[in-house]
Amino acid sequence: MAEEKNKKSKRKLKNPFIVWFPDSDVKKEKLQEALSIRARRKLAQRMIRMARQMAVARKKARARFASNKNLKIRGQKLARSIFRKRLTGKRGQEYSKLGMADKVALDKMVDKQAPAVKKMVKRLMPAVRRAEADRLRSARTASSNKQDQRHKKKFHGAKHEPSR
Repeated sequence: MAEEKNKKSKRKLKNPFIVWFPDSDVKKEKLQEALSIRARRKLAQRMIRMARQMAVARKKARARFASNKNLKIRGQKLARSIFRKRLTGKRGQEYSKLGMADKVALDKMVDKQAPAVKKMVKRLMPAVRRAEADRLRSARTASSNKQDQRHKKKFHGAKHEPSR
């Protein structure tokens, strides 16, 4: 019984980090290749299992400036989404509203334009960096405003009468 429990926990911890940690080579491959229907379902199930871990990691990452690897990945996603919009724009449909088979076909079309996607990533990187700097700046000012409000409420909100 204890061995079965141990095996299950090892299975859970074996692969989950591949998809969302920036140092993973598999993540880069996943971004550049079209996923089959089976792979998409498997990925969706893995994401559901890892939801809490990813939420904690996102909360920590929000406070820091993203690494160059993460910025590059964001640029790749943005470039691929731009190409998807171009290709689906002819049909007049959004990517999110397409069926699974149409998404796979569309991703294959985007894969064929990989060199153009790479060029677009290079052009988008300054904008991605600026957006990250703006995001971090606004997050820091928002958190400092919250702290100021708490401070005011704590020390100035309650009026104390002098004790006699």
